[in-house]
Amino acid sequence: MTTFNISLRNMKKSIRDYAIYFFTLMLGVCLFYVFNSIETQTTMLALSKDSREIVKLLVQMIGAISTFVAFVLGFLIIYASRFMLKRRAKEFALYLILGMSKRKVSAILFVETLMIGFLSLVMGLLFGVFLSQITSIFVGKLFEANMTKYSFVFSAEAFQKTGLYFALIFLVVIFFNTIEISRSKLINLMQAKRRGEMIRGLHPVIAVVGFFASIGILGYAYYLVCQNQENVTQKILTTAILLGVVGTFLFFWTLAGILVKFASSVKGIYYRGLNSFTFRQLASQANTNVIAMSVICLMFFFTICVLICSVNIKTAINGNVEKYAPADYMATTREKTYDAEKMLKLKGDIASQLEDSMSFRVYSGGFLMSMNDKDLVVDPKFQEIKKEGWFSYPIREAVDETTYNELAKYYGNKTIHLADDEYTVVSNYNFTGRYYDQILGSGQKLNLNGKKELKPGTKKHVEGEVYISSNADNIGIVVVPDGYYTDRDLEQEVIVAKYPTQSRKAREKMDQKLIRIAKKDLGAKAAYTRTKSEMADASIGLSAFAVFIALYIGCIFLISGAAILAIKELSESADNRERYRMLRKLGADERQINRALFAQIGIFFVMPLALAVIHSVPGMLFARCILSVLSGGSLVPAILITIVIFGAVYGSYFLITYYTSRRMVRE
Repeated sequence: MTTFNISLRNMKKSIRDYAIYFFTLMLGVCLFYVFNSIETQTTMLALSKDSREIVKLLVQMIGAISTFVAFVLGFLIIYASRFMLKRRAKEFALYLILGMSKRKVSAILFVETLMIGFLSLVMGLLFGVFLSQITSIFVGKLFEANMTKYSFVFSAEAFQKTGLYFALIFLVVIFFNTIEISRSKLINLMQAKRRGEMIRGLHPVIAVVGFFASIGILGYAYYLVCQNQENVTQKILTTAILLGVVGTFLFFWTLAGILVKFASSVKGIYYRGLNSFTFRQLASQANTNVIAMSVICLMFFFTICVLICSVNIKTAINGNVEKYAPADYMATTREKTYDAEKMLKLKGDIASQLEDSMSFRVYSGGFLMSMNDKDLVVDPKFQEIKKEGWFSYPIREAVDETTYNELAKYYGNKTIHLADDEYTVVSNYNFTGRYYDQILGSGQKLNLNGKKELKPGTKKHVEGEVYISSNADNIGIVVVPDGYYTDRDLEQEVIVAKYPTQSRKAREKMDQKLIRIAKKDLGAKAAYTRTKSEMADASIGLSAFAVFIALYIGCIFLISGAAILAIKELSESADNRERYRMLRKLGADERQINRALFAQIGIFFVMPLALAVIHSVPGMLFARCILSVLSGGSLVPAILITIVIFGAVYGSYFLITYYTSRRMVRE
């Protein structure tokens, strides 16, 4: 019989053993193709110039990450192939006993690896091409492109790149397999089936103390990042991360002893059915997989946080543009005698093409607000306060009451009323709002720029904005009575305009026309021009980066953790077949054995995921505080999407592991 025929027969015979191996390869190929075909997917879409630049940068980033992904997948494939070698050690030993050379055995394994690699590559690419069509629609919606030009897309470049990377990975796998076979001795292959590990358990007292110590360490780490999220320093964050890693390791190190101790103390549960056997098996696995469980838990924690944050940014960021950019165009000039609104009226009656416009003046003058955990200092002289752990927010701009009220009506915000000796602060920035409330609520008086002293006119800051923006980034602007400032205090003049409801193309043309006028009239005097369309494109680009990079890295981490857990569980099942055979001899039926196996695998899969979910709660609270400028909406949609992704991938690995293990223990 030829090498090819033996390899083909072996692959057919062992195809169910290859389920996890094949599934991991197929998912890796599929993801690799989908994310590397994004550039081809977007070429057919009518994207704006800014969006096309964002896509180019995104493609470069994905290309760099793909190298890292290739290393991760290569490690996974080698790890899985070692399991397959161990699973078939006796088969290879039989070949050697029958007189087959190690070179011949290596050749058989080489052909088998090529077959399974080629099959998984083909299937992965087929699923990748199909999934990339769905991704194209997602990309179009993400970039708000014209989907009327949508058509089937096949990326030859992504196909070649995927084939090349996986060909290199399989060459490395074949090399390692050949080395493994050549170095194996017949006696080692015959005795490859090791005995199940004995539980080298800790003393019960040490296990209990260590377990509660791990809970205390993790609780303190959560406290560090949640107690005062706005003022968490890099030192505190580093300490919390290190404590989290140590606490996670200690948790899984002591888990084996706790499982047996707790379960055995509840007699009604422990001695029911095959529960005692199940708990002993779980304790053995927890005892021998401490490092793996800890690393996988931390990988899942990272994946959960990254996925939820990225999807939350995506869902909130587009709404932020509509909310915080109530006008379509803004230009500023620092020329004190220049009437910015004339710029529109004198240039081809451009004002008639606008829905509305207004100009206003911004004055220089404010205060420096500095705070730490205990103190709040308002310094009207702008004296820099430098002290570790302090945060300073200068308010260097002010507007008068009439200007702000006109602007509030223009933007659709609430107006305010101040007496001649009162002031207030307008802000929409989460970090500073509560400190302004302390300043205003305490009756802090100010004499800005050495002028008349003012007292607070409101008990809390006013929620609003003066400049258009894509986020809630108005740190603060002082509102003073009319006539408080003079032309000497003028900082800049600002004009904002709204367009009639038009198509995207018409709005972009209006943007270009107004920007040309501003540059021609103002030149170097213009601080900047800003349009709502530009901010929307930039926001879309940011959300695209967040979503695609997070999905790519998150899915790879999820696949890696799930695959390692699956292979470890399959290895346990293969090694413990004698134990299950003994259970049958003792009178256990298949239903009881299947139920015990399902519970064992289910709990083994749930343990690292459950702790990762617990980790993610304070992690998400901290991340949401940090990202509050970009997003602030409900986390429910992001959480649901993350659950779907985990459910699809993790659930598939669990089911494949269970059914493969069930078949193994029946042999």
